[in-house]
Amino acid sequence: MISSVKMAKNNSETKLQSDCITWCKQNGFLAYNQHQGGFTGKGVPDILMCIHGRFVAVELKVGKGRRSPSQEIRKIQIERAGGIHITPYSFDEFTEAIRRLYDDLPH
Repeated sequence: MISSVKMAKNNSETKLQSDCITWCKQNGFLAYNQHQGGFTGKGVPDILMCIHGRFVAVELKVGKGRRSPSQEIRKIQIERAGGIHITPYSFDEFTEAIRRLYDDLPH
């Protein structure tokens, strides 16, 4: 069962990333924050996940944030390769999208 624990609200993308990764770990999802080491290429999504064997990329944004041109290119590459790319703007949007994927993807 997926937890419905709410995380603290904050407008920082870093805080949002941390909250989302924590929620994933609490709910048994395989998820990685790619920016921890600072050695990733341009446009690499914030969180990489695997849900029922499907590659899921998450580019988190807050406020009026938009994907950069390099992030748009990565989104297209991921989708062309058969992966799923989402861009939630809040913790609630993230958890709702992941719950929906978990329920809807074949397993």
